[in-house]
Amino acid sequence: MTSAKHKLSMYGSVATIVSVVTLALYLLLNYFTSLPMLAVFVIIIPLFLLQWRFAPKIIEKAHSVEPASEEEHGRLHRTVEEISERSGIEKPQLMIAETELPNAFAYGNRWSGKKIAVTQGLLDNLEFEEVEAV
Repeated sequence: MTSAKHKLSMYGSVATIVSVVTLALYLLLNYFTSLPMLAVFVIIIPLFLLQWRFAPKIIEKAHSVEPASEEEHGRLHRTVEEISERSGIEKPQLMIAETELPNAFAYGNRWSGKKIAVTQGLLDNLEFEEVEAV
């Protein structure tokens, strides 16, 4: 899939999700209140924008996410850098989530930057080659 098709697909997915959730919230608010449609959207749209703006901070607080130090996680930093170069993207900031559940996830936005979090549980329970595969 080309980069343009991939981006269009991602934007389409986001638009679909936002549309469905907005419709559901509209129906819910309309059921419990007698607000006109425009007033409901005036409430919903800012909530989406606030959530998008502050979601990375909420994720970091909820999962105790901290930046991964180069000294302690040098091999992981190099691996992320190599994968980023092969993919033709800029290297995201590498973070460690102090959670025992084995997981890894990407998050971020325009203000927080692109980030990848790897949980301590993943690092503790898998061999490095398995972590690299994740």
